[in-house]
Amino acid sequence: MRASEYLEKNIKLVTVLRVLAQIGFWVGAVLGSCFLILLAGSFLIKFDWKLITKLIMHLEFGIIRYKLPLIAERLSVNELLTVFRLFCSVIVLNSTVFSLVSLYLKGILFAVEKGHPFAPGNARRLSLIGIVLIISALLLPNLQAILVHTILHAANIDGMFSVNFTVNTAILFAGLLLLILSGIFRYGAYLQEEYDATL
Repeated sequence: MRASEYLEKNIKLVTVLRVLAQIGFWVGAVLGSCFLILLAGSFLIKFDWKLITKLIMHLEFGIIRYKLPLIAERLSVNELLTVFRLFCSVIVLNSTVFSLVSLYLKGILFAVEKGHPFAPGNARRLSLIGIVLIISALLLPNLQAILVHTILHAANIDGMFSVNFTVNTAILFAGLLLLILSGIFRYGAYLQEEYDATL
Protein backbone atom coordinates (compact mmCIF):
# COMPACT_ATOMS: atom_id res chain seq x y z
CA MET A 1 0.00 0.00 0.00
CA ARG A 2 1.40 3.39 -0.99
CA ALA A 3 1.71 6.16 1.60
CA SER A 4 -0.90 8.32 -0.15
CA GLU A 5 -3.41 5.44 -0.12
CA TYR A 6 -2.72 4.86 3.57
CA LEU A 7 -3.33 8.56 4.32
CA GLU A 8 -6.57 8.56 2.34
CA LYS A 9 -7.76 5.46 4.19
CA ASN A 10 -7.13 7.05 7.61
CA ILE A 11 -8.12 10.65 6.83
CA LYS A 12 -11.30 10.44 8.93
CA LEU A 13 -9.32 9.36 11.99
CA VAL A 14 -6.83 12.18 11.42
CA THR A 15 -9.70 14.68 11.13
CA VAL A 16 -11.32 13.44 14.35
CA LEU A 17 -7.99 13.63 16.19
CA ARG A 18 -7.36 17.15 14.86
CA VAL A 19 -10.78 18.29 16.10
CA LEU A 20 -10.15 16.67 19.50
CA ALA A 21 -6.75 18.40 19.69
CA GLN A 22 -8.42 21.72 18.89
CA ILE A 23 -11.05 21.15 21.59
CA GLY A 24 -8.28 20.12 24.01
CA PHE A 25 -6.40 23.33 23.27
CA TRP A 26 -9.43 25.50 24.07
CA VAL A 27 -10.38 23.53 27.18
CA GLY A 28 -6.83 23.84 28.51
CA ALA A 29 -6.63 27.52 27.59
CA VAL A 30 -9.94 28.40 29.27
CA LEU A 31 -9.21 26.33 32.39
CA GLY A 32 -5.69 27.73 32.68
CA SER A 33 -6.95 31.28 32.18
CA CYS A 34 -9.62 30.89 34.88
CA PHE A 35 -7.12 29.62 37.44
CA LEU A 36 -4.56 32.23 36.40
CA ILE A 37 -7.18 34.89 37.14
CA LEU A 38 -7.86 33.25 40.53
CA LEU A 39 -4.10 33.15 41.21
CA ALA A 40 -3.69 36.83 40.32
CA GLY A 41 -6.79 37.67 42.36
CA SER A 42 -5.27 35.98 45.41
CA PHE A 43 -2.50 38.60 45.36
CA LEU A 44 -4.69 41.59 44.54
CA ILE A 45 -8.06 41.13 46.23
CA LYS A 46 -9.04 40.25 49.79
CA PHE A 47 -11.50 37.33 49.75
CA ASP A 48 -12.80 34.86 52.26
CA TRP A 49 -10.49 32.07 51.05
CA LYS A 50 -12.24 29.45 53.15
CA LEU A 51 -15.39 30.19 51.16
CA ILE A 52 -13.48 30.01 47.85
CA THR A 53 -12.06 26.59 48.71
CA LYS A 54 -15.56 25.26 49.29
CA LEU A 55 -16.26 25.99 45.63
CA ILE A 56 -13.19 24.06 44.51
CA MET A 57 -13.89 20.55 45.68
CA HIS A 58 -10.69 18.61 45.06
CA LEU A 59 -7.45 18.31 43.15
CA GLU A 60 -6.29 14.88 42.06
CA PHE A 61 -2.79 13.67 41.13
CA GLY A 62 -2.74 9.98 40.34
CA ILE A 63 -3.74 8.23 43.55
CA ILE A 64 -3.69 11.32 45.78
CA ARG A 65 -6.80 13.47 46.09
CA TYR A 66 -6.77 16.73 48.03
CA LYS A 67 -10.08 17.83 49.48
CA LEU A 68 -9.52 21.51 50.13
CA PRO A 69 -12.73 22.14 52.11
CA LEU A 70 -11.57 19.58 54.70
CA ILE A 71 -8.07 21.03 54.81
CA ALA A 72 -9.41 24.60 55.03
CA GLU A 73 -10.90 23.99 58.48
CA ARG A 74 -7.45 23.21 59.94
CA LEU A 75 -5.39 26.01 58.36
CA SER A 76 -4.84 29.65 59.14
CA VAL A 77 -5.74 32.22 56.48
CA ASN A 78 -2.08 32.67 55.43
CA GLU A 79 -1.50 28.93 55.18
CA LEU A 80 -4.73 28.50 53.26
CA LEU A 81 -3.75 31.30 50.90
CA THR A 82 -0.39 29.65 50.21
CA VAL A 83 -2.06 26.28 49.55
CA PHE A 84 -4.63 27.95 47.29
CA ARG A 85 -1.91 29.72 45.27
CA LEU A 86 0.05 26.49 44.84
CA PHE A 87 -3.17 24.70 43.91
CA CYS A 88 -3.85 27.31 41.20
CA SER A 89 -0.23 27.19 40.01
CA VAL A 90 -0.38 23.41 39.52
CA ILE A 91 -3.59 23.69 37.50
CA VAL A 92 -2.24 26.59 35.42
CA LEU A 93 0.95 24.64 34.63
CA ASN A 94 -1.00 21.46 33.76
CA SER A 95 -3.39 23.44 31.56
CA THR A 96 -0.56 25.27 29.81
CA VAL A 97 1.24 22.01 29.00
CA PHE A 98 -2.00 20.42 27.78
CA SER A 99 -2.87 23.45 25.63
CA LEU A 100 0.58 23.71 24.05
CA VAL A 101 0.78 20.01 23.25
CA SER A 102 -2.76 20.12 21.80
CA LEU A 103 -1.92 23.21 19.72
CA TYR A 104 1.22 21.69 18.19
CA LEU A 105 -0.51 18.34 17.68
CA LYS A 106 -3.35 20.10 15.87
CA GLY A 107 -0.82 21.64 13.47
CA ILE A 108 0.77 18.26 12.79
CA LEU A 109 -2.60 16.62 12.16
CA PHE A 110 -3.71 19.50 9.92
CA ALA A 111 -0.64 18.99 7.72
CA VAL A 112 -1.27 15.22 7.62
CA GLU A 113 -4.91 15.88 6.74
CA LYS A 114 -3.76 18.01 3.78
CA GLY A 115 -1.51 15.15 2.60
CA HIS A 116 1.81 16.63 3.77
CA PRO A 117 2.96 14.54 6.78
CA PHE A 118 6.59 15.53 6.20
CA ALA A 119 5.96 19.26 6.01
CA PRO A 120 8.94 21.16 7.48
CA GLY A 121 6.70 22.67 10.16
CA ASN A 122 5.86 19.23 11.56
CA ALA A 123 9.46 18.58 12.60
CA ARG A 124 9.50 21.91 14.44
CA ARG A 125 6.17 21.12 16.11
CA LEU A 126 7.44 17.73 17.27
CA SER A 127 10.53 19.45 18.71
CA LEU A 128 8.35 21.95 20.55
CA ILE A 129 6.14 19.18 21.98
CA GLY A 130 9.29 17.39 23.15
CA ILE A 131 10.63 20.55 24.80
CA VAL A 132 7.29 21.23 26.52
CA LEU A 133 7.19 17.64 27.83
CA ILE A 134 10.78 17.82 29.11
CA ILE A 135 10.10 21.10 30.92
CA SER A 136 6.87 19.75 32.41
CA ALA A 137 8.64 16.55 33.51
CA LEU A 138 11.04 18.70 35.52
CA LEU A 139 8.64 21.34 36.86
CA LEU A 140 5.28 19.67 37.43
CA PRO A 141 6.25 16.87 39.86
CA ASN A 142 8.27 19.31 41.95
CA LEU A 143 5.46 21.88 42.05
CA GLN A 144 3.11 19.09 43.15
CA ALA A 145 5.65 18.02 45.79
CA ILE A 146 5.85 21.60 47.10
CA LEU A 147 2.04 21.64 47.33
CA VAL A 148 1.97 18.35 49.26
CA HIS A 149 4.80 19.46 51.54
CA THR A 150 3.03 22.76 52.26
CA ILE A 151 -0.23 20.97 53.11
CA LEU A 152 1.54 18.46 55.36
CA HIS A 153 3.50 21.19 57.12
CA ALA A 154 0.43 23.41 57.58
CA ALA A 155 -1.59 20.49 58.98
CA ASN A 156 1.31 19.63 61.37
CA ILE A 157 1.72 16.11 60.01
CA ASP A 158 4.92 16.64 58.01
CA GLY A 159 6.91 14.59 60.54
CA MET A 160 4.85 11.50 59.69
CA PHE A 161 5.40 11.69 55.92
CA SER A 162 8.21 12.64 53.58
CA VAL A 163 7.86 14.26 50.17
CA ASN A 164 10.18 13.33 47.32
CA PHE A 165 11.23 16.00 44.87
CA THR A 166 11.71 14.08 41.65
CA VAL A 167 11.39 14.07 37.87
CA ASN A 168 8.64 12.33 35.91
CA THR A 169 10.87 9.94 33.99
CA ALA A 170 8.09 8.66 31.69
CA ILE A 171 7.27 12.16 30.43
CA LEU A 172 10.97 13.05 30.26
CA PHE A 173 11.64 9.94 28.15
CA ALA A 174 8.65 10.74 25.89
CA GLY A 175 9.98 14.27 25.39
CA LEU A 176 13.43 12.99 24.46
CA LEU A 177 11.92 10.48 22.02
CA LEU A 178 9.93 13.27 20.37
CA LEU A 179 13.12 15.29 19.93
CA ILE A 180 14.69 12.28 18.18
CA LEU A 181 11.53 11.78 16.11
CA SER A 182 11.63 15.43 15.04
CA GLY A 183 15.08 14.80 13.56
CA ILE A 184 13.65 11.88 11.60
CA PHE A 185 10.83 14.13 10.38
CA ARG A 186 13.38 16.76 9.28
CA TYR A 187 15.13 14.11 7.23
CA GLY A 188 11.76 12.95 5.85
CA ALA A 189 10.95 16.54 4.85
CA TYR A 190 14.32 16.78 3.08
CA LEU A 191 13.66 13.52 1.19
CA GLN A 192 10.15 14.73 0.29
CA GLU A 193 11.57 17.96 -1.13
CA GLU A 194 14.14 16.01 -3.15
CA TYR A 195 11.44 13.66 -4.44
CA ASP A 196 9.14 16.57 -5.38
CA ALA A 197 12.03 18.34 -7.16
CA THR A 198 12.68 15.29 -9.37
CA LEU A 199 9.05 15.11 -10.57
